[in-house]
Parts: sequence; structure tokens; C-alpha cells
Amino acid sequence: ILPFLIGVLTLLYIGIAVFLIVKLFSVKSNLLIALISGIMTVNVTVIATTATFIGDLDCDILAMLFSVVAVFCWKKCKFGFLFGAIPLMFTFGLYQSYVSVTITLIIFMLLFELFDGKSFKEELLSGLKGVAMILLAGALYFISLKAILAINNLTIWSGSYNSIDTSLSLSVIEILKNMWDAIKTAIKATIFPYSLFSSKFNVIVHIVLVI
Repeated sequence: ILPFLIGVLTLLYIGIAVFLIVKLFSVKSNLLIALISGIMTVNVTVIATTATFIGDLDCDILAMLFSVVAVFCWKKCKFGFLFGAIPLMFTFGLYQSYVSVTITLIIFMLLFELFDGKSFKEELLSGLKGVAMILLAGALYFISLKAILAINNLTIWSGSYNSIDTSLSLSVIEILKNMWDAIKTAIKATIFPYSLFSSKFNVIVHIVLVI
């Protein structure tokens, strides 16, 4: 029954996230709504997590949902960047990788509004509020983590490749190098994704999509 429950919760979280994204971008087309639903349900991340880490699947997707809720608060609420930091704090706690969902949605929203004729100054201010929301969420997560550890007399798990203290022990130069390596990896994976088809075919597909 556990995999079944995990699946139900995962689909519930994805459904709520799709609903919020549709409201956020004022999507009216049923076709677009169906495409958004499909992309968020059968993308590589969800499929791979289901196949390899199904025990973490519902928590991971809940982290994604909190990322979407944060953007919804940022855009729709007065002082939303302050309220949005709270759900985003839980994303930091559950699975930090999904902070990228928040960043991507904010970028998309800013671009769409610029295309709709909103002023660059106004969008710059909105973008800075988005950055402030992410930084505030990180600060809230750090404070909460320290408080929980102190209250329960615990220490941070150490020695694992993805443990928090690993990042804290890096120098500024090492952090910048890791950021640059991450950017190069993302670009390479976008242009030359893992696929059954040849790399030349993938390049052609990307050019067609851009055009």
C-alpha cells in the first residue's frame, strides 16, 4: 500500500502545482493546460525518481509544490516575497534542488510581462524581490535548522557528498568553480542530452525548436 499512497500523494501535489501555475500565468487554453499537466507528470525527473527513489518521491514533489506556492505568493500577494519565503524555506528543507523551479518560474513571469509591455524598471524591482525571497528563505532555513539541532541536541550529518557541512567547508574559489562547472554541465545537457538518438540529431531538434 505504501507505493500506492506515495503515488496518490505525488499526483495530488503535481495537480495542485499545475493549478497554481495555470492561475499564475492566466492560461486559458485547455490544450496548454493539458500540455503543462503532461510535462509536469511525465518529465525525466519524476520518472527517474519514481524508478529509483520512490520512497522519496512524494517528499520531493512536495518540495516542488512549495516552490510553486512561493512564486504564487511572490506574484499574487501584497508583500508576497515575504510570505513566499515561508513555503520556499520548506523546499530548502525537503529537497533544495527544486529551488530551481522557483527561479525558472520567476524568470518566465518576468519575461512574459516584459513582452506584454511592462516597464523594465518595474520588472527589475519584481526580480529583486524574487531574489530577496530566495535569500530570506535560505536564511529562515538556516535559522530553523540551527534551532532544531540545538533543541534536540543533534548534529548535522557529516561526511556524505551532499551533506550541508560539505558546502560550508568550501572556499569562495571552490564555490565559484563548482557554479561554473554546473553552468557548463547544464548547457551541455541541454544541447547534447542523453538520448537514443545521435548528438547531431539533438542539435538539429534544438535549432528547429528555437526557430
